[in-house]
Amino acid sequence: MVILILATILILAGLYLAIGGLRPRRRGDTPYCRGCAYNLTGIPLEPPYARCPECGAYVGEPAAIVVGERRVRRGRAATGGFLLVLGLASFGGVLAGHLKLVDWYTYKPTRWVLADLRSSTPATAVRAADELQRRFIANRLSARGLRKLAEICLAEQVRSEPNRQVHKRILALLGRLYTRESLSERQVERMFKQGLHAELRVRPTVVLGELVPYRVRWEERAPVEACARYEIKSMMLDDHELKSGGLVEVQGTALLSPVGSPFSTGSSFACTDLGTHVLSMTAHYGVATGVEQPWDGFTPQWDFQLDLRAAFEVVSAEGGPPVRMRRSDTLDQWILDEITLCKLSLYKSDLSEPERNELELDGWFCIGPGPPIGLVFDCHAEWQGRRIPLGIITVPARPNSDNGWSVHVNDEWAADIAPETLDIVLTPNPALAKGSVDIFEIWGGTLRFEDVIVHLKDDKGRLRPPSPKAVRPRLVEDE
Repeated sequence: MVILILATILILAGLYLAIGGLRPRRRGDTPYCRGCAYNLTGIPLEPPYARCPECGAYVGEPAAIVVGERRVRRGRAATGGFLLVLGLASFGGVLAGHLKLVDWYTYKPTRWVLADLRSSTPATAVRAADELQRRFIANRLSARGLRKLAEICLAEQVRSEPNRQVHKRILALLGRLYTRESLSERQVERMFKQGLHAELRVRPTVVLGELVPYRVRWEERAPVEACARYEIKSMMLDDHELKSGGLVEVQGTALLSPVGSPFSTGSSFACTDLGTHVLSMTAHYGVATGVEQPWDGFTPQWDFQLDLRAAFEVVSAEGGPPVRMRRSDTLDQWILDEITLCKLSLYKSDLSEPERNELELDGWFCIGPGPPIGLVFDCHAEWQGRRIPLGIITVPARPNSDNGWSVHVNDEWAADIAPETLDIVLTPNPALAKGSVDIFEIWGGTLRFEDVIVHLKDDKGRLRPPSPKAVRPRLVEDE
C-alpha cells in the first residue's frame, strides 16, 4: 500500500513538471495567430484588414489572437519525465506482483480445460481435473460440458496402466457425476461394467511339453462404493472346453472402490499341439451399490458377461525362447538402490496347535517404481549353517510405472531358538520365470542382506525391537 501511494505521488508530480516544462505559460506581448501560431507583429489588426497572412483567419477579435511566447523548459520537463517513469515503474511492479497471484487457469474456456484433461503430461491432466472439479461443485459446467466430461472419465476408467494421480482424480470426478445424477442410464451401466476390469494374459510362446501359464488380472475401478460378484464360468482352448487340469475355480465377491488393489488368479494347462492357439474365458460379473453382500444372498442391479481372449504359440524345444539372465552396471546400481528388506519378524503361527509353539518367519521387501528388468528370486534365510526357504519374489519389468512394489515372503521357522539376526539371500531363478506370463528376461545377480535384525511379534502384534530399519543388500558374485 505504501509503495502504491508513493508511486501515485511520483506520477502526479512527474505529470505536473513534464506538462509545465513542455507547455509553459506564455510570456511577453508578441501577438500570434491562434489558428496557426503565425507571428502577427506589424500586421494591421483593425477591420477590414485583420487577416492572418499565413492561414487567412480573421484576427480582428481578441479571441483569435494569443499574446506571448512559450519557451520550453527542458530541465523541468526532463525532471518530470524521470519522476513519471519512476512512478510508473513502481506502480507496474506492484501491479505485476498482484497479477502473478491471479490463477488465470480458472478463466480458461471449459473446452480447453477438457482438452488438457486428455493430456499425456500428468501435471497438466491433474491441473485440469482439479479445475473441472471446482467448476462442477460451483455448477459452472454446461450440459454439453458435463456430457464431454463424462465420456472422458469413462474412457479413463479402463485405461491400461494409468498414472495414479490422474486416474484417482478422474474417477473422483466420475463419482461426483454419478452422485449428482449427471450421467445417463447408458453411462451409469457402462461405469459399473467397467468397475471391475478383467484382463486375460497367457505366456505368448511355450515349448511343447511344458505347461501353458495364464493369469486373469482383476482391478477395481469403481468411482463409488459398490459390491461385485465375479465368477469364471468356462474356459475354451480353441474350439474345445478345458474341463480339467486347467480351469481353477474363480469366484467371489469384492467391495469395489477407486483405490482397491489389483488381484490376480491363474494357473496353467497342457497343450499338446504345435502352432498358434487361442485361450478364451467367459466370466459373469454382477454389481450392486452399497455395502458388501454375501455370495449366496447377492442380488445384482446390473449383470454383465465378460469375454476374455488371449493367443499364444506352442513351439518345438529347438525353437523355444530361453529366459535370459542379464547384468550391467546400470542394472546392478538400480537393484542396490531400489530393493530393501523393510522388516523381518518372527511370531507364533495362528495355525499352531495349542500344545506346540510353531513359529513363522515373515519378511517384507520394498521394491522401487519402474523396475527396468524382471525380478525372479528364490528367497532363503541362513543361520548357523542352516538354509531356511522363505518363498519366492516375482516382479515383472515395468520401466514406465510410477508404482512401487511390496513383496511378502513367509515360511515356518523350524528351530527351537529365536535368532537375533539372520542373513537373507535372494537367488535368481530362470525356471520359475518360465511359469509367468510376462517375464522373459531377469536380472542375473545374487543379493545378500547381512545381519538383519529379527523382530519378535507378541500376541498383540507389537514388535520387539519396536522400530524396524530398512536394510540394503550387497552383490554376491559367487553364491
